[in-house]
Amino acid sequence: VLTDLKQEMLIQREETFGPVVAIASFDGSDEEAIRLSNDSQYGLSASVYSKDLPRATRISQRIRAGQVGVNAYPMMSADASCPWVGQKGSGFGYHSGPDGWRQFSVPQSIVGTEALDVTV
Repeated sequence: VLTDLKQEMLIQREETFGPVVAIASFDGSDEEAIRLSNDSQYGLSASVYSKDLPRATRISQRIRAGQVGVNAYPMMSADASCPWVGQKGSGFGYHSGPDGWRQFSVPQSIVGTEALDVTV
């Protein structure tokens, strides 16, 4: 658990794979929370915790991350049908969900001027 962090510290700006909890204070405004959350070249996952669920939901929609949990950790709470994707420098491509599974297939069109027997 790391506390009293400043935004310019690497722990606040780089992807850190835990177990690590980074705690920093901010002015309490929605705009500042969103600005700090998006102030990174990475965007794999984020969480917003609040007693005010509508407010947390509004904030979560403005965070540039592939998964955003509201009062939850996305990796542990997401349904398997949700695509797992990063934004910005946190990954290219995605997995899970129909969109994730689709990238492992290659569409093909078979056309002809006569009826074709195309059985699989």
